Amino acid sequence: MTRGQWGIIVVTRRQLAVFFFVAGLIAGAWSALFSGKDLAASVTPAAPVRPELSLDQPVREVPSAEGMMALTINVDWGNDELVEMLDILDQYAVKATFFLTGRWARAFPDLAREIASRGHEIGNHGLSHAHPTQLSRKQLTEMIAANTQVLEQATGVRPVPLFAPPYGEQNHRVVQVAAELGYFTTLWTLDTIDWQEPPPDTILERVVPRARHGAIVLMHPKPQTVEALPRMIEGLQEKGFRLVPLWQMMQAE
Repeated sequence: MTRGQWGIIVVTRRQLAVFFFVAGLIAGAWSALFSGKDLAASVTPAAPVRPELSLDQPVREVPSAEGMMALTINVDWGNDELVEMLDILDQYAVKATFFLTGRWARAFPDLAREIASRGHEIGNHGLSHAHPTQLSRKQLTEMIAANTQVLEQATGVRPVPLFAPPYGEQNHRVVQVAAELGYFTTLWTLDTIDWQEPPPDTILERVVPRARHGAIVLMHPKPQTVEALPRMIEGLQEKGFRLVPLWQMMQAE
């Protein structure tokens, strides 16, 4: 190589500053362009559902699901009771929908995976048990979308596109953000109110006599619920109802 092929490039501090400034703008634009897509891509696309259901309205029941009801269990605590509930559901060959918080799934991934391995649906109960109506749009997006990845990692399965807001709190903004992420905001038809620890007979009275087509039953892993669960299942089955996971019940025929 001859001397004529070499040269010296002098770069001033000003030129370096301009270079890094432009590079920062490009990186920021690239991040802004793809971060939203990444969040949306982390959510299971919504499959066709029954005609009365819409992403922009909370799901409280599924009236067209004749002969079916769904048991849902919101989970942010109650590990000992969860194992008993799973055993009872197995005994009756019933599948349910378990809505898990991300903080619980991170703390107890083995139990979260056990729920999924027994064939139950995994739904989204938020990254934490925060009050959804008190969160900003950005915080709501993270609460739902980030939990999708946490639940998939913990359980080994893709969560169904159902978001059960903590405390049942929802308004137009909460439903809209969930819908933008491909999630149905789901509530309930029949509330056991078991977090108040009523007697098992009271839990049964709040569900079995009021059973109807497409009803969604809300429960938590509480000792009284575990005691009431076998009689609840038997009572609903005696009325002719088939107990199926909620997302399955929502599917269009």
